[in-house]
Amino acid sequence: MATSNFKNIRLVASDLDGTLLVHSDMTAQSGGAPSPRARTVIHKLADKGVRFVLASGRPPRTMDCAVEQVGLDNVLTICCNGGLVYDPFNKNIVKKYSIPNKDICSILDTIIKCLGPQVCLGAESGLHFVCDENYVKERNDFLDHHYIVRKPMEFLQTPEDTIEKLVIILPGMPAEKLNERLLELFSSDHWKQVVNITFSNPHSIEISAAGISKGSALEDLCQELGVKAEETIAFGDMPNDSDMLKFAGTGVAVENAHPSVKEIADRVTASNVDDGVAIVLEEVLEQLS
Repeated sequence: MATSNFKNIRLVASDLDGTLLVHSDMTAQSGGAPSPRARTVIHKLADKGVRFVLASGRPPRTMDCAVEQVGLDNVLTICCNGGLVYDPFNKNIVKKYSIPNKDICSILDTIIKCLGPQVCLGAESGLHFVCDENYVKERNDFLDHHYIVRKPMEFLQTPEDTIEKLVIILPGMPAEKLNERLLELFSSDHWKQVVNITFSNPHSIEISAAGISKGSALEDLCQELGVKAEETIAFGDMPNDSDMLKFAGTGVAVENAHPSVKEIADRVTASNVDDGVAIVLEEVLEQLS
């Protein structure tokens, strides 16, 4: 493979789970940690003025641990697939890209009518997680954080409430198949102006506002920082990373990535457990030195 040109890189954006993080004996909440090799090269790049962005489908409450593991004091975080930009140091939301409140009940009603009463529904609402009883029963072993139980049509309680990401699980149906079903369900021109549908794990589907993704949030961040797309490099492994990889000057998929992500990536590196991110960042560092 020809050597990539990284001499102008000013910003690195990376997905966490399955990309930057190496699963080991870490807690379920953290989902792993960056390898010492990755952490070392990230800090060396930061010393040269390169900004680092953690971009995840995760909500803010599970980003703090990852930020601590990276160990930078100016890291930026994109949460909920671009629905939130979060300041992990002051513990506050910097920017929201919410699903319009007027559409929430219609979206949920459409899903329930199509998938049936057994569907499990959850919502990332600012710093809070709201879900129905089905969701609690299905994911009880993984709900190691505070959550609010409400009927789906009551997820929004006040005009000030917002939802940045809906989470849908249909017991017995893999996420890839459920994703196809929901894409078909929301395939009309109307719905394409309302929702963006993706997935980042084998179990659940994630819905955000139309046009909102890790890529759109990264683009906004870059504009605010005065960084051009060609001055960025992004890493990912799942379909919810695709827009981010397309936006970046260089989009890199890890070897363990979903086939659709490898297809759109500019480059495929080694897997997350084989330090794929660190391998490429070391090339960046060498060219910046």
